[in-house]
Amino acid sequence: LMEKIRRVDPTSLTEEELLKGCTKLRYMQHRDESTTTASLGFRVDGMVRGSVDFCGDLKAIQSEDDVRQALRWFVGTAPALLRAAFLKELVALQSCLENSMWFRTHELIASSLLFVYDDEMLTKKPAVYLIDFAKTLPLEEGQILTHTEPWVAGNREDGYLIGLRSFSSILHRLLHDESNELPPLSPSPSAAAQPRTEAQTEPVELESNNCSSQEHTTARAS
Repeated sequence: LMEKIRRVDPTSLTEEELLKGCTKLRYMQHRDESTTTASLGFRVDGMVRGSVDFCGDLKAIQSEDDVRQALRWFVGTAPALLRAAFLKELVALQSCLENSMWFRTHELIASSLLFVYDDEMLTKKPAVYLIDFAKTLPLEEGQILTHTEPWVAGNREDGYLIGLRSFSSILHRLLHDESNELPPLSPSPSAAAQPRTEAQTEPVELESNNCSSQEHTTARAS
């Protein structure tokens, strides 16, 4: 883990860490601080459009502006209708999760959202999928999570809604750039992102499928 940090930013390591190594929590915190996880509550983890991978370095996406530029690449020349469709899916997903007892009683670690659209003509409905549940765990009986409160040892808060609301707000503002008549985002405003902790969720992943060439265009955020 120390070597992974050294390859990215050797100046961030202390003398003690260089000699003795570092903990997994220290590595995770560094990884999140070097992406958008700490500042926005999520990170873009993969992106493909047709047979073309995202040409930029996903690790270099470190700000909201970087995320918006990556999203512009992902949707390509598709009409604003695609952005609006994704936003509608996210708002519906957020509402569903906020009213789900299952969601309140499970800790989602390393879970992702997968964004999929078929082609730039939108011959099929764009979709957003929840994926990666290998590390999703049920809580102790009687325990409830908000998915928005800061993590402290033992509370198992994962920050899932922080990332979801943050991503929805970015997509909303991106759509607003193209239309001054965009309605307010609902059902609730985005929450300020908390620094990543050992319990927080992973980045977002986006994915789309190009029907005309039988190839997949995908993007993932955790």
